[in-house]
Amino acid sequence: MGTVPLPLDLFNPKGGSLALGGPLDKDGRLLIRSHIMLTDIHDGRKKVYLDTGGKKLQLKIGVMFGGHTRFSTASQLSFEVQPSGGKGKTSVKPAESWTTPHGWERVFVLGGDASQFWLSFHHSHRERSESACVHFGMAMEVHPVDDVPRMMSCAESPSSPQEIFPSSIEIGQSDSTTKPFRFAKSLSWTRQEQGGFLTRTKFTLATPSYVSVEVGFNFFLSHGEMDIIQDQASASSGSVVQGEMDSVHSPGHIINAHVIVGKVLPPGNYILRVADDHYPGQVAGDSGCFPFTLEFRVVPEAAAPTVVSVRPHPSVPVPRGVDLVMTLRFSEAPQGSLEDVVSAISFGGVQAATGGSVNAMSEKYATSKRHSTVQASTEEDHLVWVIGWSSQVLADLSTATLKIGSLRSNRTNKTFQFNPPKYTVVNAPDGSPWKGGAMAKGAGSRGSSPLQR
Repeated sequence: MGTVPLPLDLFNPKGGSLALGGPLDKDGRLLIRSHIMLTDIHDGRKKVYLDTGGKKLQLKIGVMFGGHTRFSTASQLSFEVQPSGGKGKTSVKPAESWTTPHGWERVFVLGGDASQFWLSFHHSHRERSESACVHFGMAMEVHPVDDVPRMMSCAESPSSPQEIFPSSIEIGQSDSTTKPFRFAKSLSWTRQEQGGFLTRTKFTLATPSYVSVEVGFNFFLSHGEMDIIQDQASASSGSVVQGEMDSVHSPGHIINAHVIVGKVLPPGNYILRVADDHYPGQVAGDSGCFPFTLEFRVVPEAAAPTVVSVRPHPSVPVPRGVDLVMTLRFSEAPQGSLEDVVSAISFGGVQAATGGSVNAMSEKYATSKRHSTVQASTEEDHLVWVIGWSSQVLADLSTATLKIGSLRSNRTNKTFQFNPPKYTVVNAPDGSPWKGGAMAKGAGSRGSSPLQR
């Protein structure tokens, strides 16, 4: 649910890429941010055709399995870029390849002797009886190579990475703290050399708290990574929590991706590590400038019950015609049965309900109060709720507000606090990415996070 198949090609309007933000525009630019389903047809193989039109293009692809593997039978996906036109042609080697616990990213330069390519995806079977279907998040951005220097130019007074990600953040907690804490840095340009950067930000928790961090960046320019470790931990102890990449803002925004973490941490001393890396030769001069944002929030255990996160981010336009899967994280488990909690949630004026088919729509026109049967599941002792809305809910909407009625905490019996986020619904994603310079009109942030007000 909430996934789309890969298209036949990325350059023809009739090739099936419109639902993803395609095809390539006349200059060779494209941004795809979607949840993909690779079926077991052809033994889990799928080829997508790409014609550069004789232009020299740079392609970056990122695949995210974090949050998607629970729907899959395996977490391995191979990817190759192969020139079209017969046998004997070797695959294009990536200019850079990164691997994380939640997925991978690769950069390719397309052009030279070939202008037509196959983008080949393959999910292999581990067992003969196993399905080759796999679900994953995918980001793909394509630009003419001439865009890269302009996108890295220092149009504004740049900052050092340490100015955005300081050496320490003073939360000021005690063991009885009830007030949430927030530290944020708006869009800033960091001056970086070819080697990128690694920052270490110390913070201390005096009481069990939900810690949420969002580091925004431009997907095409940066390979952003983030994790939290215990201070003075041994090198072999590993991360307490590692960031996952997700989409943020409209496609034409400078910041079109962010890496996020969210976890309840016990009292102690911690270090937030943020890093950026670049492919060989990316920064041709002494340095370049790269956009970043930071959102750091701490919700102590004794705070009033609230919804601490909602995904997808409200600033990302929601495509009409695709089922919508929303993940809500509560600071405390809500009271009531599955039916009680789900019935308190509405989206775009459509009340959620359980039971029956996920595509069922009852009383859509018969009453002033519309209902939709949804798929719902809970995780982490009922703190995380996953709600699947049928695409029929979005059919007549241009904007939709997520609302939660009267819900109480199962632990404190207090009512949950929630600022309803507003989403924009579009016929199809706009696949025109930011290309350097000022953002295009209308490419600013759409929607607002209920947690940043």
